[in-house]
Amino acid sequence: MIQWKLATHTITKNREQYLPFILASTMLIAVNYIFWSTTLNTSLKRTINGNVAVNLMFLGTIFVTLISIILMLYINRFLIKQELNELALYNMLGFAVKDLKKILLIQVILLFMISTSLGLVCGVVFGKIFFLVLNALVQGSHIVEQFKISSFVLVILTFGGIFLLLFLNDIKNIYKISPANLWQESQKAESEPQGNLLGGIIGIALLTWGYGIAVRTQPNMKSMLRFMLAIIIVVLGTYLFFIFSSIVFLKFLKNKKKFYYQPSHFISISDMLYRMKQNGASLASICLLCTAVLVTIVGTMSLYVGQEHLINNWNPYDFVISQKTPVSQNAYKLLEQTATEQHVKIKSIHKLAITTPVPISIKNTGITPGFKGASHQMATLTVDNYNQLENTNYHLSPHKILIYSEDKPIIPKKMFINGQEYHTQIISHFNFAFSYQRSTLKPLFIITANQKIAQSVNPNSWLYVLGFNTGGTTKQVNKFAVKLPGALRLKTDNYSAIPIVKKAIHALFGSLLFIGGLISLTMILVTALLIYYKQISEGYADRARFQTMQEVGLSLDETKQAIRSQVLTLFMFPILGAVINLMFAFPAIKNSLSLFSMYNLRLLVVVTLVTLFLLITYYLVIYGLTTKIYTKIVEQRSHNLE
Repeated sequence: MIQWKLATHTITKNREQYLPFILASTMLIAVNYIFWSTTLNTSLKRTINGNVAVNLMFLGTIFVTLISIILMLYINRFLIKQELNELALYNMLGFAVKDLKKILLIQVILLFMISTSLGLVCGVVFGKIFFLVLNALVQGSHIVEQFKISSFVLVILTFGGIFLLLFLNDIKNIYKISPANLWQESQKAESEPQGNLLGGIIGIALLTWGYGIAVRTQPNMKSMLRFMLAIIIVVLGTYLFFIFSSIVFLKFLKNKKKFYYQPSHFISISDMLYRMKQNGASLASICLLCTAVLVTIVGTMSLYVGQEHLINNWNPYDFVISQKTPVSQNAYKLLEQTATEQHVKIKSIHKLAITTPVPISIKNTGITPGFKGASHQMATLTVDNYNQLENTNYHLSPHKILIYSEDKPIIPKKMFINGQEYHTQIISHFNFAFSYQRSTLKPLFIITANQKIAQSVNPNSWLYVLGFNTGGTTKQVNKFAVKLPGALRLKTDNYSAIPIVKKAIHALFGSLLFIGGLISLTMILVTALLIYYKQISEGYADRARFQTMQEVGLSLDETKQAIRSQVLTLFMFPILGAVINLMFAFPAIKNSLSLFSMYNLRLLVVVTLVTLFLLITYYLVIYGLTTKIYTKIVEQRSHNLE
């Protein structure tokens, strides 16, 4: 069958273009399989916070599927454009449109079969590794790998639909153009785009608006929804900025005669301007993908790395019990009895009496209670209680207070609280500092001279808190942690045990990092492929122009210099844009993490810098590799001329 031979010949002949396509679709199929396999895993659902993890995995699956559709349509657009030459030749040789459709159908079926087979095999193999990673991340929640036929079926149906969409898109390209101009379509050049100053201004305005919303994001759900709006605004602004502002900027450089008429600048600027409308969209996509990778990794990695700090913030001791009434002697007896039954030793018990925390905002002149603009939750205690816990010897006058908060907010030396002026002193240690009911607000403790002043600062009722560590095997302590709430009739909000908290936090944050890592891996792959096909596409488009310029005297060294100048300029825009996006998103990331009671700014900064370094390194490696491919394509004709 001649159509079969022509279809296979096209794939093997153009393997430089089709092998990356097969690699991309194989990896996307593998990632989709891992997502579906994890989403449908019943043992994951049975873990602590398992329902949350499964729902997040499902959202991740939808996201990866959408990314797969977009990327494969993008790559296919490049492939069909390159293939139009051969289709035109076949048409001139007498092949009808139905024959061309058969060739395309055979190609799509072959690519689908190869990609699906390789992708599912890779998915199963790498799935084993990823399940080991997931088990290591969740620390203690044993998740069993499960082979479900439904995972295979869903992946095959999903990518069957995607490849069908690619085929229909190819058919549309055939019908859209007549046989007479089919050959010319693949060679059609874009006219120089007109700089749209209004579009550029709108893009900058949208970016400014989006950045403003992101910077003002507060740690509450209303602000988080506004941050989602900011993301959409920044996406639109980024596309408009790269498409229109870049054209205006290049035209500005073109008008600088001394700069523009240097050989390397002349070639790179004129070439970029020639196709900037398409380039702008591609560069914006790369910029946004890099931004998404940075935000995802910084957020999930910060949570995972900082989880021990978070656990200590919730539980300064192994067990923390809080209630509205003083702990009775009978409760102490039940505590000791339960510990004895589970062969657990209770170490020294620490007692704390605080006023029930109230949300506050810290102003230049004082503290204002209320949820509006709240940044901390404030509790008060007496100096005698603090001295007893910390083994210190502070003495306070009625108008002096000590203030402790881990995040060390800026506190004036004199401040008003509920109409009363106090002299303040910041202290750096409070071993019993904890986040009451795991609030999203940062805990702040005020130590006063006596109970009367403590309640004038915070009129809320008193809260009586016990904290103690335990001795025993892990199994014994875990059993004790499960038995104690029932023995003392404790509510969930009033009881926090490190064995239970650790298991829940490890399961949740481990799952988040796993999902974030998989999504980031997908976006990194997509970024690399976008860059690769962009370079190949431009290489073939530029080859004839470089040949013409060499015929009129451009040397090989000048050609290489022009290539480096053009590629470097194009490549630096997206990564620079991603860094700027991350800078403005940083306050929103910080405040989003505080919803998980994560306030460690130093850790967040370190994770951000390390992630930036790794992504920029990866980006430069891709830049180097694709530049070599671009240079090789452009120089193919050059060597033939010599």
